[in-house]
Amino acid sequence: MTDDDKEFYEEGASLAAKYEASVRKGDSSTYFDSDEMETLIDYYIATDELDKAEEAQAYGAAMHPESRAIKLKLAKICLLKEKYSETDAILSALDSIEGDYIGMWAECIARKGDIARSKTLFRKYLQDCHPDEICAVYLDIATFYNTIEQYTVAAEFLDEACLLYPDSVDLWNERGYSYDLCGDDAKALESYNRAIDIDPYKSESWCYLGSIYFKTQNMEKALDAFNFSLAINGDDMLTVLQKAHCLFNLGRYEEAKEAYRQYLNYNRTDALALTFYAECFENTDDCDTALTLYKKAVKIDPSLVDGWVGLCGCAFDTGEKPEEALRYAKEAYKLHPDNVEIVSCLADNYDRRAALTDRDDDYDRALDLYLRCIELDPQNEQYWVDAGNLYLRCSLFDKAKSFLEVAYTLNPKSEKLTIMLAMTCYCLDDRKAFMRYYSDARETYPNAREIIVRVFPDAAQWIDSAEAGPQQ
Repeated sequence: MTDDDKEFYEEGASLAAKYEASVRKGDSSTYFDSDEMETLIDYYIATDELDKAEEAQAYGAAMHPESRAIKLKLAKICLLKEKYSETDAILSALDSIEGDYIGMWAECIARKGDIARSKTLFRKYLQDCHPDEICAVYLDIATFYNTIEQYTVAAEFLDEACLLYPDSVDLWNERGYSYDLCGDDAKALESYNRAIDIDPYKSESWCYLGSIYFKTQNMEKALDAFNFSLAINGDDMLTVLQKAHCLFNLGRYEEAKEAYRQYLNYNRTDALALTFYAECFENTDDCDTALTLYKKAVKIDPSLVDGWVGLCGCAFDTGEKPEEALRYAKEAYKLHPDNVEIVSCLADNYDRRAALTDRDDDYDRALDLYLRCIELDPQNEQYWVDAGNLYLRCSLFDKAKSFLEVAYTLNPKSEKLTIMLAMTCYCLDDRKAFMRYYSDARETYPNAREIIVRVFPDAAQWIDSAEAGPQQ
C-alpha cells in the first residue's frame, strides 16, 4: 500500500466514523464539504460497502445539490451494483462527461449490449487521456471486453495498441489471450512470441505460449515453454501442473508422476489432478496405487466422474473385481447419465458380468445401454459394433448383421468389422454375403482366413471352393 493509499483509507475511515455517528443520532445537519463527501463515498466504494456509499451519496447530494462530482458518484455506484439502465440515465442527463466517467459510461453501454456505441465512447475516452496513460487505458479497455466475452473487440483495440506501443509486454500478452479466445491460435502464438522477444525473463509469457502449444497438441514445444517458465519462476505451481499434463500426454509417465507429486504437495485437494496422477500409475501397471489415488480423489469430490471411471477401469482391467468395477460404473452413471462414455462404460461392465455369469438380465441391461450410446452418438461405429457383438453372442444373427452393417458404413476400412460380418453371414448361411465381406477382409488383413476358420472350421469349405473357382 502506497503512502497515498494509506492516507486515503485513514481519512476515509475518519469521515465514515463522523458520518455514521451523525446518522445514528439522526442529525442531518452535520456538515461535510463536497471534497469530504467525495472522499467518503469513494471510501465506501473501496471497502465494497455499496449500500453505505449510496446512502452517503444521497446525503451529499442533498447537502451539495450543485455538485456535479457527487452526482457522478451515483452513476459509479449504480454501475457497480449492475444497475446499467440507471447508470446510463444518470450520465445521459448530464451536459458533458469527461475523464474516467467516459470509460465508465462505455462500460455501462457495453454491458447493456450496445457494443458499437461503447466502442465510440471508449475511443473518445482514449482521445481525452493524458498521453502517459493511453497505453494503460488500452489495456484496461481490452481486459474489460475480454471479461464480457467480446474477444474480437478486445483484439481490435489491442491491434491498435500494439502498433502504438510495440514494446509493451503486457499488451502483447493480452493480445495473445484475446486471439486465443477468438480461436486464432496463429495470432496468439505470434503475440506471445513477441512478448518473449521483448522480455525473455517474464515467466508468464512462456507459460501463455506453452498453453497455446498444448492446446494445439504440440506437446514437445509446450513442454519446452513450461520448462522455460519454471526456470524463471519455479514456484508457479499452475505451470508445474501444465508441465505434468504435457508429460502425461507424451506418455512420459514417470516424469509426469514427479510433476504431479510436486503440484499435489502444494494443492492436496485438487481431485482432478489426483485422477491424472492415478492414471500415470494405471498406465505403468501399478493398479493398486492407482486405485488408492482414485479413491482419494472421489472422497475429496464425490461428483468427479473421472475418479469413478478411473476406479472402474482399474477394477475392470485387473479382471479380479467385476462387482467393484460395476459399482464404480454405476456411481459415474448416476452423476452423468447422458455422458456417452460413461453409458458405454456401464454397458461394458454389464456385458462383462453377463459373459462371466450368463445372466439374461445383464445381457438385457448391457444391450439397453449400448442402444442408448447409439442414440447419444449415432456416428460412432464402436457403439454399433458393441450392440452387434452382443447380439452375435446371443445368437441373434439377423440383428447382429444389421447393426454391424451400419458400423461398416460408418467405417468401411475396419478390418475387424469385415471379419465380424463375414462370420455373422456364415452363421446366417448367407454364402454370397460371406464371400463379399471375406474378400474385403482379406485385402487388408492377410490372416483373415485363419481367424475365421479357427472359430468356424467348416467355413474353410466355402473359402476354398470360392478361391478354387468354377471347376472345368
